[in-house]
Amino acid sequence: MIFPERTPLGRAADDFRRMLDAWPVWGLLGWQEVRIKYRRSVLGPLWLTLSMGVTIGLLGLLYARLLHVELGHFMPFICSGFLLWGYMASILVESCQCYILSHHLIKNERLPLSMFPVVVFWRNTLILLHHTLVFLVVILIFPVGYSHNMWLAIPGFLLMGLNLLWLALLLGMVSARFRDVPELVRTTLSLVFFLTPVIWHPSMLGDLTAYVWLNPFTWWLDLVRAPLMGQTPAAASWLFSLISAGAGWLLTAGVFCQFRSRIPFWI
Repeated sequence: MIFPERTPLGRAADDFRRMLDAWPVWGLLGWQEVRIKYRRSVLGPLWLTLSMGVTIGLLGLLYARLLHVELGHFMPFICSGFLLWGYMASILVESCQCYILSHHLIKNERLPLSMFPVVVFWRNTLILLHHTLVFLVVILIFPVGYSHNMWLAIPGFLLMGLNLLWLALLLGMVSARFRDVPELVRTTLSLVFFLTPVIWHPSMLGDLTAYVWLNPFTWWLDLVRAPLMGQTPAAASWLFSLISAGAGWLLTAGVFCQFRSRIPFWI
């Protein structure tokens, strides 16, 4: 062992190790939660994809007319942005309840506590994979053209995931202790949605464009959406996302070491 097991750091490190070893467990839990929600329905989880496709189609037609932009370029832009925003927001909102709703498992089974935010992350990743069908249909109708930059979406997605994971773990712990946090997160994300370039392009702000990059969701969105549109993500997106991932994991690891043992008592 690198860290003594009896210290908070050692117990936290052991928790992370057991979480990685338990990948079949959290992998199955995430998949089962999606299946159970749509059990006995004809389309199953594809209902999520169908509703998302209809929403994106209507929003694209409406905002293309309101913003006086070309539909052929705007539809892939708003589709990729809306899918990624929904993915990020769902993880953050649902992670607030990951310990609270799993109190029966935590109190009756010896499971790694770091596993429960990972279940939320994995479940929403599976749903996003379903939603890629919508994006594929959109780019078939409104082609963006192939570019080697599209492969940058893979490392961009991984870096975005690293940031979402530490946020999910941190929000799960804080929400278990302070029950007002889930509502605060939900309300804040509703407001941040309008400040994030999901359905509008940063260039539309003119002289205020620089202020968009004060929003970390803009960096994470750009890491994946820009390659999907055949563009190169801004260097600032890579830089700030790497810094936020490093600083965020250091903060979250410290909080987890300190308060991990209290989570079962908070719930």
